[in-house]
Amino acid sequence: MTYLFKYRFIVLFSLIAALLYTHYYINRAHVEIKIYSPVQTYFKIYWASEGEQSYSEEKMARIRINPQQEEYSFFIGDLRKADTLRIDPSGTKGKVTVKEIRISQPGLPDIQISNEEEFAGLRAFGDVKSTTFSSSGWEVFSTGSHPRFQFHLPLEERNLNWAMEMVRFLLLLFSVLIVLRFFEPLWSDHSYTAYCGIFIIGLILTMAVISKQYYHPDEIVHVSAARYYADHWLPPDVESPDIRDTYSIYGFSRLNTLEPSYLLAGKLAAILSPFNLDSTLSYRLFNVLLFSILTFLAFKNTIYRLMFIPLLISPQIWYIFSYMNSDALGLFVAILTGWQVVSNDSSFNRFIEGRRIPMLRILGLGILFSLLLLAKKPFYFFILFLLFYFGWRYFFQPYGNLKGTLTRLSIIACIGISCVAVRVTADISVNGWDKGEKMRKMQEVTAHYTYKPSTELTKKHIHLQMRERGTSLKSFLIKHRWGEKTFRSAVGTYGYMTVAASSSYYNMMRIAGLASLLFVGLSILIRGGWSGNLLFGGAIVCSAVLITVACHRAWTVDFQAQGRYLFAIVAILGMVLVKTGHVYNKTLLRISVCSMFLLSVYSFIWIALMGIPKYI
Repeated sequence: MTYLFKYRFIVLFSLIAALLYTHYYINRAHVEIKIYSPVQTYFKIYWASEGEQSYSEEKMARIRINPQQEEYSFFIGDLRKADTLRIDPSGTKGKVTVKEIRISQPGLPDIQISNEEEFAGLRAFGDVKSTTFSSSGWEVFSTGSHPRFQFHLPLEERNLNWAMEMVRFLLLLFSVLIVLRFFEPLWSDHSYTAYCGIFIIGLILTMAVISKQYYHPDEIVHVSAARYYADHWLPPDVESPDIRDTYSIYGFSRLNTLEPSYLLAGKLAAILSPFNLDSTLSYRLFNVLLFSILTFLAFKNTIYRLMFIPLLISPQIWYIFSYMNSDALGLFVAILTGWQVVSNDSSFNRFIEGRRIPMLRILGLGILFSLLLLAKKPFYFFILFLLFYFGWRYFFQPYGNLKGTLTRLSIIACIGISCVAVRVTADISVNGWDKGEKMRKMQEVTAHYTYKPSTELTKKHIHLQMRERGTSLKSFLIKHRWGEKTFRSAVGTYGYMTVAASSSYYNMMRIAGLASLLFVGLSILIRGGWSGNLLFGGAIVCSAVLITVACHRAWTVDFQAQGRYLFAIVAILGMVLVKTGHVYNKTLLRISVCSMFLLSVYSFIWIALMGIPKYI
């Protein structure tokens, strides 16, 4: 027993690895397809057990098909628990050519469908006009967007070579343990987080370089907005015809906001112009640079590494740093602000405690505060938590000279508000005091008919004003699954919510996330004392308020199940980890972080990078 306790990390890691290996490899089927479609579409496979009357979205795998690519691979569920497969070779009307379908699972005979006789075993039952077999492959002509075929799986007993699987697993486990042993010096002071960050930078940069332009959410209007500032300093006239390309189907331009990300990205692109980079890439590199800064700070500051941990636990966080958008800057500013506030030796705390720091740093603190004020509205809830934090610190870690502290806080606030005032003044000088009215007029001119304010409610897009249409909150949450869709888009749904993983991945992330949250919560409850528990409670309340407001807006205004709207919680969690870092068992903390990090790496590589259309 003493021996097992001594090597408890290796034992626990081996058990978890064995469960993951069994679940993700032995008990899942691997699908390889060769298919050609002249247009972008989707290939889906559903699986159902004997006695199930219909196919469920919970038992479905989907992959995007691009005209430039013919070979694809992905995983589906356990074939031992399935009786039939439903194969949807296309999601569009027209023709698609399937050349081969191969399905394999350890211990079960391979299923290969590649010739005319084998394709004849697929029974059509929806939106199929005709099928023919030629030298090119199996050609399916559909009359709608849901051509469907059913395939009955042969009844076979699994004959798994357990000895061979055990050898394969032990070789993989031994290799991983050797790597972990090599990095053991990095565990004690959380140095591993910095090296994980370097790996993430590689993934982010890869996505930025190889992914095609405008396949990321609203990137076309984000790039257009940043392009304006490549050769301008003042904001544009809302009604200027020169910025019509920046208006979305909602009739709204990002240039109408006060967000500074477009100005900064535009100026960086102008600096990079002599290198003749791809125009879209030059704007994407701004967000890549932001994550790089966050990562390299982890090499210099031990305390900051705890603040950095939440950035490692979701691939969706990495994704927003890989293309042009304004969410990345908001998260970047929140992380830096949180670190400055909670780190005892930061420039912020040195200044407000009366210690001398260079004037340039004081100015930098004010600018950082102004960037937070100009960030997207969801980050206002991070500001709410900051206010709570200062109240919490007043009681549990009071400043020596409260009057002097308040004076110095006022100096930072005045610098920040002054910067915001300059931005607002510049906007008023161009658009006057009636900018809101101009924006409403432009919305009527530029919005798609289904998004115009003047369009009758019954003719508007079905996701607008759902409460007014009679959708109850219960139906909104259960039938329309706002919570589940938001969770999935927070842990790995890419493109226009079209590149997604299987349900197994989201279930694993759910389990890992809840286990990690439970570990953090129990550690604080048991060892955090009144101060730790109150701080954690404040974080939970501010996060819950943000989620509630996001849900209410989606229900009453526009159905947006976007996990990125909740990323202010990432910075809040980082602050809690820093202030309660002493209460956690380091081994369990590493397991929690590494398990979510590895799942995230899987999602970003095998789902995002494989699923997003690429130049190469």
